[in-house]
Amino acid sequence: MKNILTGLMALTAGSLLAADLQLGDWHVIGPFKDEEFGNLDRTLAFAFEVEKDALAGIVDVTKTYRMHPFPGYLDLDRRWTVRTDYSDGFYNVLPRGPAPSRMEAVYLYRTIESEKEQTVPMYFRMQDFFKIWINGKEVFRQNKLTGWSRYQGPIKRNIPLKKGTNRLLIKNVSRWAEHGFAFAVEGMHAVQDPWYVDIHAVDRLSDEQYVKRFKFRAEPIPMCSPASYDIEKSLASFPATPGAAAYDRKLRTLEKELKRSKDASAMRKKLEDFLDAEIRRLPPLIFITKPLHNQNAIAPYRTRGSLPSAICRLDPAEPDGEPEIIFSEPDMRIYDMSLSFDGKTIFFSGKRVNRDYAWNIYEIGVDGTGFKQITDGDTADISPVELPNGRLVFISTRRSTFVECQSQYAGLLFTMERDGSDLRLISANIDSDHSPRVTNDGRILFTRWDYGVEKNVFARHALWTVNPDGTNFQLVFGNTIEDPGGFWWAHTIPDRPEILAVFGPHHNHHAGMIGLIWNGRGPETPRGTGYRWVTREVPIYGDLKYPDGYRTPWPLNEKQFLVSYGGRKHRPEWDNPEKIPEWKRPEYTMTPLKLLYLDAYGNERVIYEAPDGLSVWNAIPVRPREVPPVIADKIPPFDWTFQDPEIMNRTDAGADMTATMMVQDVYKGISKHVKRGEAKYIAVMEQVQKSRILRGGEAWGHSPLIGRGTVHVRRLNGLVPIEEDGSAFFSVPALRSISLNVLNEEGKTLMRMGADLHVMPGENLSCIGCHEQREYGYGSAPPMSGKTPLALRRGPVEPKKQGWGTQGLIDYVSVVQPVWDKHCVECHSGPLAKGGVNLTDDKTRFFNQSYDQLIDRDIVDHLSVFSLDHDEGTPNTVGAIVSRIDEFMDVSHCGSEISWDERFRVYCWIDANVPYYATYDAALVDMKPRGLGMRDTWFENKPGADPWAKEILPAVFEKRCADCHERDALNMSWLIPVRMKVYSDIWGDKSLSSHGLGRKWSLAAKIGPEFRINMTNPSHSLLLQAPLAAVAGGAELCARPDGSPVFADKTDPDYVTMLKAIERGKELLYKDPRIDMLGREAFMNPLPGCSAVNLPEGPGGCNEDGPAR
Repeated sequence: MKNILTGLMALTAGSLLAADLQLGDWHVIGPFKDEEFGNLDRTLAFAFEVEKDALAGIVDVTKTYRMHPFPGYLDLDRRWTVRTDYSDGFYNVLPRGPAPSRMEAVYLYRTIESEKEQTVPMYFRMQDFFKIWINGKEVFRQNKLTGWSRYQGPIKRNIPLKKGTNRLLIKNVSRWAEHGFAFAVEGMHAVQDPWYVDIHAVDRLSDEQYVKRFKFRAEPIPMCSPASYDIEKSLASFPATPGAAAYDRKLRTLEKELKRSKDASAMRKKLEDFLDAEIRRLPPLIFITKPLHNQNAIAPYRTRGSLPSAICRLDPAEPDGEPEIIFSEPDMRIYDMSLSFDGKTIFFSGKRVNRDYAWNIYEIGVDGTGFKQITDGDTADISPVELPNGRLVFISTRRSTFVECQSQYAGLLFTMERDGSDLRLISANIDSDHSPRVTNDGRILFTRWDYGVEKNVFARHALWTVNPDGTNFQLVFGNTIEDPGGFWWAHTIPDRPEILAVFGPHHNHHAGMIGLIWNGRGPETPRGTGYRWVTREVPIYGDLKYPDGYRTPWPLNEKQFLVSYGGRKHRPEWDNPEKIPEWKRPEYTMTPLKLLYLDAYGNERVIYEAPDGLSVWNAIPVRPREVPPVIADKIPPFDWTFQDPEIMNRTDAGADMTATMMVQDVYKGISKHVKRGEAKYIAVMEQVQKSRILRGGEAWGHSPLIGRGTVHVRRLNGLVPIEEDGSAFFSVPALRSISLNVLNEEGKTLMRMGADLHVMPGENLSCIGCHEQREYGYGSAPPMSGKTPLALRRGPVEPKKQGWGTQGLIDYVSVVQPVWDKHCVECHSGPLAKGGVNLTDDKTRFFNQSYDQLIDRDIVDHLSVFSLDHDEGTPNTVGAIVSRIDEFMDVSHCGSEISWDERFRVYCWIDANVPYYATYDAALVDMKPRGLGMRDTWFENKPGADPWAKEILPAVFEKRCADCHERDALNMSWLIPVRMKVYSDIWGDKSLSSHGLGRKWSLAAKIGPEFRINMTNPSHSLLLQAPLAAVAGGAELCARPDGSPVFADKTDPDYVTMLKAIERGKELLYKDPRIDMLGREAFMNPLPGCSAVNLPEGPGGCNEDGPAR
């Protein structure tokens, strides 16, 4: 196991080596983008002009290189820049283009003078893919990723150097967001492996190691942090609290004393005595003891807890004293707890045996009296916290909506009176809320699982605040931070601006490393400026599955904390315990959580370790705390009652469930990309809450499947006019997941929000513009005209709804397909559709022909769930405004005038990220699963499925087609690029990643895009038409090596076999139809027992093989 000492000792051991080398200044140039907007693989392989020059030894700081133009990039000129500010051995930020900075290449160059010919170990920490050249020769490339995190650990390579001047060139290709790197030479710079480091307070260290590990100030982590913690300089400008100031004074005195000593053993004793003395000064503590159990980060209530559970009290002033039990019952599992402001009452969540996930809230006095149950029922109520007004805030699953990509209910913020009455919902999150706490100014701070609006699914557990009445919902920090993936158990520190939190994974356990957060320079500021690690063990946490790390921190002040630590040892082999020698297995077993004292510099000491393998959780000092100010309600209370989420989804919010929103000037924040007068409308968009459970396996990353892009049902609540001065004043539905798109005159989105918002009934919300702080600087208000905005003078308007007959729900078959039916299918239908593009409603595996073809042929721009970023956005870079669809809707192409309304249907669908279904229901009221995503007509993964798709078709394809169609591709499935064989040139980078072929869909990889199989008219299937001779009515796109068609006519036995197989698939589909075949009424007005399907005659030429919708 490596530790920080390894790198520090290397500084001395390698001093002779350092004398042999002289490192030149770093030069950097970029970003560049592949002209084909390639994926990581192609961009890494593409040799830009600057690369060719650099490899030839030409690095001319006066030469200008021109980047290929791309939407959103205003400055295309690139020059080499000398970066004397880059620090070797630490993390440095590379230049990037406009967010989200997709698939960008950046080059680094430096000279290395060597006094002799030698091989030198060097460390490189890059992001995603990269290449390294020395003296024009490639010495290493990384074109695969080995884990969920893009922030890979340092890679060590022995680099051959010649005597004299050596030229080091590095090319880094990043998928999105911030680009960064770290570089070190062994013997010259400290190096820390970001994954496996000894734990100071837990692992056994020698005296020398212990002393080296002890820190007297915040020190950046080698290879992981910037060389300087700007956050520390900023926080030093705030007055220190008395306890923290006293602690720092004692620490400085101790540091001076230790400098006079050379005895490591004596120094260690002094350090341990110092920490022990601090522990004895602590007030009495309460905590929970129970066996270690997992805490699912997505839905923590899903844990069944563990027995025995107890709430205990311990006085650290008596180091040999035993905890006294305040509360414990044999059948009661305890999840978490908090303490009242007066320090007299404990609020906790508990669950009786055999109650499944029914957690309820209780209270008990710190003296063990006054036990009382507050909530009841079968829903999960956890994390109760007292509010300044005496009410309680807690997390509950009472709304009965589901999290986005899992099968759990979403826990949301509720408040209630102390006796459980007057229940109020104060969150419209469509995923889940976590661990509420009260800020110094009386707001509620909580972690919000927020996938945002078409954002990445491997981060976005950021910190938000909301008033106790649900108003003033605001981001605090971290929505675009990728590492760490989640901020857990967050606490504001009394009388201070920083926040203490666990830096942990996104999908896994509420465990990780401890860190500090400060949003004084903005809610998205990078590492070292907006946040820093306190503990040093695992500074890159990624999305790790093992439940090791720190949990449930509590700030005593800004320098001293209580934390629990434990879990599984830091070993990479834990996934394969059978490979671990039996004699070593005790090291890999679960270790209970210990209660630790931790300071702001990472120094730790065990306070208490429970007996019998129990863990210690949720330590809280028993003492009164100052009550934050009470924030008066801004809205009148409203009655919240449960309503079936699916019924809510199919209706607009009522008039009594609305609020108003005032946008002062939409151009503030986007004026560099959008000219004044260009923005005409605001589209009030809604991400509809998930009302049905994930079943049948995922398709395109989610279930029930909604589309190739968005994972949410989407609704357009209406359009709002933008006044000449950029202002807009309008009503919005309350307690819904709302976002705003700024549209041009054509109805195309210029800028879309990357995060949703919610408002409460009767709330009046106001904003300045579109992320104006990114243009003018955080904390600096943009210049205002001083005039009353025009929209404010005219009063709020109600968004104008479209006459789609779907309550604004964007149902592709009902809203978009009619446009193609009216203007396109006359040419683009039948067995030989014009241009090979079929725009009918003929059904495919999950969707229909027009939908699949528009996406797979890259005619419409979309973002798949596997290729979403978590960064900011830039105007004019995604959606309808960059789609090719206008080429095909122009009258010169189709000979038909398509109206504004019809075009807007298409644009709105694209800008909602191409949803297909407008309901989470499947086909029948009983929600019968139908394979992957609940919509799969091939039933590939269904046990006992008919063999037509899984066996019969692939056998013929392998025999007659595969040899000519096979090619290598890099599929950007999930976060890890997968190299694989695919069988279609039609698939581009986007459509490959949207399939997620590397995971489950081997049949799709073999057969190709799903539109090759026509489930409504089997003989029209491209899988049959492409190899069929033209004289037999086929397209004859495929040929044998001798030039003859694959199928000479329709009597070929293999043609007949494939046709009959697809006809069998059709028979099964129409016997048990999907909901997109049942008509608009099926999702607008669900009827019990709705299992029949009306199959009207289709348009001429589209009905050859039987009934079509």
